[in-house]
Amino acid sequence: MYDEDTFARKRASIYRYLIAWASDGSANPALPSTKRLGEERLPLIVPDGMRDNPFITAHLASRILDRYLERIATQFGMDLGEVRVIVFLHYGGDTADFKALQDYLDAGRVSATRLTETLALKGYVDSGLNDKMCVLFCHLSLLP
Repeated sequence: MYDEDTFARKRASIYRYLIAWASDGSANPALPSTKRLGEERLPLIVPDGMRDNPFITAHLASRILDRYLERIATQFGMDLGEVRVIVFLHYGGDTADFKALQDYLDAGRVSATRLTETLALKGYVDSGLNDKMCVLFCHLSLLP
């Protein structure tokens, strides 16, 4: 603890110290409670007085699904978007087209293409060209 005069003299060095250590580069990924900035999980909070409504129910269901998919993605060393593509292809079957995939991912053509190409390189998805659209086939070989 510094008195006001000492703090005023050392203010620049204190700020320099705080700025130098204001990063998460020292976050130890081996500790389960340590998360890098941006990777922390926000709690699912519903205010006590809020009435049941379909909007909050849909939002909570979406967040819970994302948590389950994040766990799968972490287990298999994948990105959340990649797991979403696999889920979409698994349940969409032959009726799934690329526009519907973009809508499901809430992503543009470039992002959806990047995800499917990454999965193709990993061997989870085969892609083929049809007359009018890109056809994707899912291989569920996720088991070790």
